[in-house]
Amino acid sequence: MEVSLLILRKSVNKAYLKVRPNRSCIELFKKNISALFEQIKESESEEFHRNIISRFLQNTYYSPDHYINTKGRADLAIYNGRDSNKPAVYFLYKKNGK
Repeated sequence: MEVSLLILRKSVNKAYLKVRPNRSCIELFKKNISALFEQIKESESEEFHRNIISRFLQNTYYSPDHYINTKGRADLAIYNGRDSNKPAVYFLYKKNGK
């Protein structure tokens, strides 16, 4: 099997390269990711961490325009808008079995 490396700039859609985050978005992300890491507890369950990740996503990117909850057997889903019943993103995660 041959592995080829992609340069990030060439692998991302050109439209995304034109989007520039402003300083307040970067600072909000830094604050929320630090809070996320502080709350992680290896001894806790997947459900515990699902709630932490859900809060991080809501507080950082998706509130108030999107709805985040479970969907079927998916651990977490980000819906297309507040009133949508169609998820755009699914998350499934498992605890590391060390």
